Amino acid sequence: MLWKVVQGGPDARWNEVVSVTDHIERARGAFLDPGWLFLAAGLTLLGAVLIIPAQDDLREAEFLRDRALAIEAHRQSRLDRYQEYIAALDRQEPSLVVALAASQLNEIPTDRSPLIEDHESATASASVFPALEPPPLVLPERAKVDSMLQKWSTDDRSRLWLIAGGAFCVLLGLMTRAPEPGEPDEAMG
Repeated sequence: MLWKVVQGGPDARWNEVVSVTDHIERARGAFLDPGWLFLAAGLTLLGAVLIIPAQDDLREAEFLRDRALAIEAHRQSRLDRYQEYIAALDRQEPSLVVALAASQLNEIPTDRSPLIEDHESATASASVFPALEPPPLVLPERAKVDSMLQKWSTDDRSRLWLIAGGAFCVLLGLMTRAPEPGEPDEAMG
């Protein structure tokens, strides 16, 4: 058996001899301490109350960013289509000139003739802009996490109760201790 001399007291006047194996037995009992469970539960609850609302705000910001990026990409696609159209006009592409003459001026080249007389095309709009528009934008929807802990930790009133419950569990975890070997249960009170 190993022995160790421990000096104690405010002015170190007395020495106490303590067995090293006694320390090991006391430490073994500390791992079975029920206070650890309360401490872990309380810290987990307090951590959830801090992290879940921040994570919810982050998801909201990412959703708004993704939505803004989708709108920007749609607008950029629209601008690209208009720039291609203007570039084709500047190059005076023959197919575009013939199509514009047919739709805007209702004229076709002399070497061509319409295959079918279409009365709807005669009354249709002569504007080229609807054909230039990109397909309609479909904005993403936000997927919300639906759990009780999510609801409780983001609601102002229930969040206070979670903080109080977590703090109480931490307090219980710090206040309780396992009985030391040879100590009666009444001494715990």
